[in-house]
Amino acid sequence: MDSFEGLGSPSSEDTLLDDAGERRALSLPTNFESSPEVVRTALNDFPDISIHTGWIPEILDDLPERKWDFVHLDTDHYVPVRDSLAYFLSRMAPGGVIVNDDYGSNFFPGARIAWDEIRARHGLAHEVFETGQAAIIVE
Repeated sequence: MDSFEGLGSPSSEDTLLDDAGERRALSLPTNFESSPEVVRTALNDFPDISIHTGWIPEILDDLPERKWDFVHLDTDHYVPVRDSLAYFLSRMAPGGVIVNDDYGSNFFPGARIAWDEIRARHGLAHEVFETGQAAIIVE
């Protein structure tokens, strides 16, 4: 699932203080624009893939109701990380893994804030990798 329109508007959690003491986001809403066709071409070897176009959290309602074994979040900002975790945690298969691609990124501080808030609320441990990604194994 992807908006294919770039990033959404950052929330206050997605900003940092600059040298002048002003809060600003290091990313722009137009960063990472793409198209479903580019993704379909890149994943051509996987015929069973389904692409869901839209914004989180609205697009989550379009997903099939099922248990998930693996979820890779590359949603960059606070709100979509928070809302994605809230959606997927209760839908994970035992032993399922959720990865936060942006946990260690200085460009996306909100991704870490949301991840840590949800983990703390649910008492979940996680592993942080050298890549800056983090993973939760859901029991």
